[in-house]
Parts: sequence; structure tokens; C-alpha cells
Amino acid sequence: MHLLIGVALCGLAYVMFGGHPSSFEHPVPLPVERSGTGVKKFEFERLLDDRTRFEDLAARGYYTVIEGYTDSCSACRALERELPGLMAARSDVVLRRVRFSERGGKQFKGASEAAIRAEFAAYAAQLQQYRSFNVDASGDEIGIGTCGTPHVEVYGPDGVLLASDSCDDSAVRKTGLGFLRDWIAAERAL
Repeated sequence: MHLLIGVALCGLAYVMFGGHPSSFEHPVPLPVERSGTGVKKFEFERLLDDRTRFEDLAARGYYTVIEGYTDSCSACRALERELPGLMAARSDVVLRRVRFSERGGKQFKGASEAAIRAEFAAYAAQLQQYRSFNVDASGDEIGIGTCGTPHVEVYGPDGVLLASDSCDDSAVRKTGLGFLRDWIAAERAL
């Protein structure tokens, strides 16, 4: 028995989502210098296998921008073109780019429907630690929704979350992306 759970990640344009804060507070520059470019790349499936959460990628002592993207996401490519300016202006910022797979889903195999549901429940529990997924395993229907890409989370130098995109049953909120865009614009204005 096979059950295919689609984890569709589509490049939703950021302009479709409101909800970022109207009053932006510019992050205070820190007296630190990063070595190298400050950019590290990760594969989401590897993070999931290793049970690494996005907040685990935050670099202590630096502002950390986590950008989840897919290769086909045009809004992600537009954001990627804007990030070097922020990185050049701020030596206290590091970037963690997380690539989501576009393979089209995950298969669960089991001897019975109960075994498949148990395997799915374990997978869903792993996904729920990420703000970019909305997992619904209630009733007879099971599914995983996404908030779309780019997915942005911004952490302060103390590892505390400053802004994050999120989704729940009622809405998709691109507040992390809004915060990052406001920050990029503020740096350009300086």
C-alpha cells in the first residue's frame, strides 16, 4: 500500500502576503567582523534527517538571516539579488540559505493503513518544528501545506527570533520577508 503526501513548494510572490510590521526597528550594528562571505548553504532534507531546526543555524554574536528557497522560485531569485548589498553593508550579518527539494512529495509505505499513518505522524512531527509548514493529520485526511517560498527567519545575535514567516490554519504571514525587505531598504537609505 502506498500513500503519496505532496509537499508542494511554490514560489508565491511576496506581494501577495501582507502582515509585516508597519513600524520597522533597524537592527543596531554590532562591533563584530565575520570571516569570509558569511553565507552557508544547506539542503532541507538533510536538516530534517539530522533533526536540525532553523534556529539551530543561528550564529551567536551575529544577526542571522535564514532564507528557505526553491530553484524555480522567481521571488527567491529576486531576494537573492538584494542580499549581497545587506551583506556588504553589515559585517554583523550572516546568511543561511536552505534549499527545499522540488521532487514532488514523500512516499510512505507500510503493510497497513495504520502503519502508514504512524510513519506519516512521525514525519509530520518532525515538520512541525519548522514555521514553514502547516501539518494537518486530523480526521481521515492528512496533508502538509507550506507557506511558500521564499521563507525567511531573522535571528538576533543572542539567537532570539526577531521575525519569521509562518503559516497556520487561518493565514500565511510573510513577516520575516517583510522585515528583511525593510532592513535592506533601510541599509540602502543610510
